[in-house]
Amino acid sequence: PMALRPQVRAVVTLATPHYGTPLADFFDALGLENLLGFAGGLGSKWSTEERIRNAAIYLEKRHDKIERVVPETFRGEFTRLVEAFAAATADEVEGVQTYLSSLRDRRGALRRLRVKAMRRFNRKVTDAPDVRYLSYVTGIEPPKSREFGVALFSLSAFLATGWWSRNDLPPYPNDGIVPPDKIIPIDGKALPDDAAPIKLSRKLSDGVVPSASQFWGEFGGYVAIDHHSVIGLMERLPQPAFHEFGRDAFYARIAATLLNA
Repeated sequence: PMALRPQVRAVVTLATPHYGTPLADFFDALGLENLLGFAGGLGSKWSTEERIRNAAIYLEKRHDKIERVVPETFRGEFTRLVEAFAAATADEVEGVQTYLSSLRDRRGALRRLRVKAMRRFNRKVTDAPDVRYLSYVTGIEPPKSREFGVALFSLSAFLATGWWSRNDLPPYPNDGIVPPDKIIPIDGKALPDDAAPIKLSRKLSDGVVPSASQFWGEFGGYVAIDHHSVIGLMERLPQPAFHEFGRDAFYARIAATLLNA
């Protein structure tokens, strides 16, 4: 809104697909957003309080049997899911229904995040000359493991840097070389004085967005973490966990950068 414009001095982006993501191209080509919308609409009608209670009872009774077939990586999350179902309040059930309805009603995100669609967006929506743009980049190499969770992440990471639209992404600034002062450790601790620069692979992504798509304006720093863990949403994959301390230190670093500008 124009009333807020004079108050905006900087825009900080984190793991943002400024140039789109091939993952959106892939899912859009399969028409999966329409399928997700259909499932959301169906789910919102199904998820009454009584049915969620029945589902909770069913899960509770068969918890041991179900847990045996759930991959070990997801067992803790499965247990939390069962507990959450059992303790769901009427307001929480309504919240689930609202979320599922939003999947039905608010489609189009995948189409807007395609690589060529974001190219059109960037031509139309240009930077404001009086605003500072600061981008933080995420990305992690898929661990070598046969566990289901890692395999799922590896597949997503492959699709996120798909060959069908990778060449449409811009080249890395500075040839992908990240100096030590721009490397952000995930444990929140300072790097040693003799830390060396690193070079980002062209195939690097955070499992959702290619790292090459995340650069915009001033480069704030690089974090070796996946797309979901960087906001604490999902730490279930057996890769370096972005612990709370490290996350707090990371956001404190962003705040300090803005304050010292």
